[in-house]
Amino acid sequence: MKIKTLTFSTFCAAFSVALTAGLTTIAHADLSYTYAEATHQIYSEGDTSVWELKGSYQINDQFFVSMEDSNLLNARSASVGIIVPLQQENLNVYAQLGLGNSGDDMYTIIEAGVRMAVTDEVEARVAVRLEPEAYPNDGETLIIGEALYHVTEKVAFVAGLQLPSEADGQVIRLGARIHFD
Repeated sequence: MKIKTLTFSTFCAAFSVALTAGLTTIAHADLSYTYAEATHQIYSEGDTSVWELKGSYQINDQFFVSMEDSNLLNARSASVGIIVPLQQENLNVYAQLGLGNSGDDMYTIIEAGVRMAVTDEVEARVAVRLEPEAYPNDGETLIIGEALYHVTEKVAFVAGLQLPSEADGQVIRLGARIHFD
């Protein structure tokens, strides 16, 4: 539990610095909700590492749909989301509601977060994801932090950290995202 607290505290401090930097500088990068992503997930407990595939399509300025296939939980999900821009095009609050499936069980997914273009090359995201029926008996709440480094206008490296409330350990995500807009 000490590692979780230290990791979460470090994450919060780093995100606060990034958020402050983003609000005090004018970034010109638009946040895209139309992309395909592949990340390698490394779970700190049990030496597990798997691939996750993710896709999102922005329907209009306010709505998007997304799908995920994660081998970590042997789960697939689909959701619809809403985008609320807060500062020009570089700071958004978003929320999404979806259904997940792991084997025979269907469960609800609720996620809310903030995405920010810190600079033209760097994007940050912090979110809370609720999966009330996903983890035996108690459900699961994930605190998610993610950073993207845009190598080109269409290609970005992705690095993320997920902190579960019920399961032990953390999930580190490393991969790439391709934008289609």
